Amino acid sequence: MIKSILNKIFKEDKPNLSKQDKVEIKGSLGELRQEFRLDRLERNKYRVISNIIIPNKGKTTQIDHLVISNYGIFVIENKNFIGDIYGSEYDKTWTQVIGKSRNIFYNPVAQNYGHIKALENIIGTGKEIYSIIVFGDKSLLKKIDISSNNVKVINERDLISTITSYTVEVLTNEEVKEYLNKVLSSMASIRQDIKSHIKNIKSTLEDKNKICPKCNSELVKRSGKYGEFLGCKSYPKCKYTYKL
Repeated sequence: MIKSILNKIFKEDKPNLSKQDKVEIKGSLGELRQEFRLDRLERNKYRVISNIIIPNKGKTTQIDHLVISNYGIFVIENKNFIGDIYGSEYDKTWTQVIGKSRNIFYNPVAQNYGHIKALENIIGTGKEIYSIIVFGDKSLLKKIDISSNNVKVINERDLISTITSYTVEVLTNEEVKEYLNKVLSSMASIRQDIKSHIKNIKSTLEDKNKICPKCNSELVKRSGKYGEFLGCKSYPKCKYTYKL
């Protein structure tokens, strides 16, 4: 993640960052700050995974941070926003107010609920799972209406204290290990699927490159005065060539 951020900040060919680049950098830095905060948790009690990609209804979904412990499972969604934040648990959208500007964004509680359902498809239902929405410390949670006991909307500074406020053990050590392994296994499977998909795309492109775009005959490798090239098998009827 750090390398990706630095590449965007210091890219030589485009000194002026686009608006999208700035948004991505801001979001990545917010996630990075959370990683540092979560690193303060006792490692023998809390298992932390960040930037998780898991399957979800034939697609994939990304969870910013996941904490698995004897005290429950915490699914964390980062919102590195500034300004005043307004929203209700069951509203479709929430509102960010900065001065006279008002911005609408998708309900992060609903967004994280989707992450939790995807997680339950991996580890099973009926577990003590807590949804934590984390806004940057430069934001003011002006009016947030939450009724569910397992949902928390907080600022960054309160993340660790919120997690450690749960002190009743609800999962055994064996269960913690089991759920952790299931998530890691699912992540590995997704990575393999992505690699296979990329390999298939490359193979398809390579196959297409073996077909002459002019007459659809096979292209064959040949050597000439200026090096190797692909030439149409129908030569001299078709004189298409492609330099390698």
